[in-house]
Amino acid sequence: MAEWSMADGIRFIGRDSGLFELIFRPGKAGVQELQLYLDDDGTAPIPTPNGSTLVPLRRTADAFGVTIKYDPQTRRLLLHDDITGTDIALTVGSRLVEVNGETV
Repeated sequence: MAEWSMADGIRFIGRDSGLFELIFRPGKAGVQELQLYLDDDGTAPIPTPNGSTLVPLRRTADAFGVTIKYDPQTRRLLLHDDITGTDIALTVGSRLVEVNGETV
């Protein structure tokens, strides 16, 4: 884990950010909720009351370099990570996930 100096925080996060306050001035921050964005368009993950967090799959996969295909006949989303060689299959309406052919 890398350690950040205050100068790093100012450069990467910005002095006016709630995240900067939490990291570098923890006694002064009063943030109740913090949202981190994948980019600057203002869309953030959506926390739900049951503790789950919903994230936009396409944008998250793109950020990690994962390809997504949809098979309309089986109603499955097929994700592939070239770097790790991992295949993930999600079926619409199912709570089960297949990782490299194994159901989890």
